[in-house]
Amino acid sequence: MTMPFKHDGRSMFLYLIAAGCLVMATLFFTYGYKKTWELWSVPVLMPYLADARVITAGAESHALGLDPLISNPRDPLGRPMNYPRVWQSLFYLGLDQSDTIYFGLVFAALFFSGLFLITKRIDQSTAWLMTCAVFSPAVLLGLERGNIDLLVFFLLSLAAYMIEKSRRS
Repeated sequence: MTMPFKHDGRSMFLYLIAAGCLVMATLFFTYGYKKTWELWSVPVLMPYLADARVITAGAESHALGLDPLISNPRDPLGRPMNYPRVWQSLFYLGLDQSDTIYFGLVFAALFFSGLFLITKRIDQSTAWLMTCAVFSPAVLLGLERGNIDLLVFFLLSLAAYMIEKSRRS
């Protein structure tokens, strides 16, 4: 009898990531938001998704006629929006802080998509190591905060994928 993942670490990686996400979701529902992150020694900053929230709070400040790069009083932590002005183009969609969860979900989905753009042929041990890295405190901190670096990782993964694809053509 052969193992289903014997030669395909990429499939194994997909299943390990899915299992890890399922475990995390179960922990969130069982123990709550704060206690789940504390299991991985990830410091929780409330309100949740604080880095993504600076954008949605910036949209609210912009709606008040303010420049959120200078003054962002709608941010619960009082931080100016420290992202490039291109992000302000999203303000015209009528965003507010209730949309923060969607930013976090999109950033996380793009991050996980980026992982699979750059993993073509990997073995089982690499799949296990990559899964450990994905569920490490450093990466989980980025997910907890809804950090824009998740989007940057996706864009870099996409660029690497496109370069590899152009070389094969």
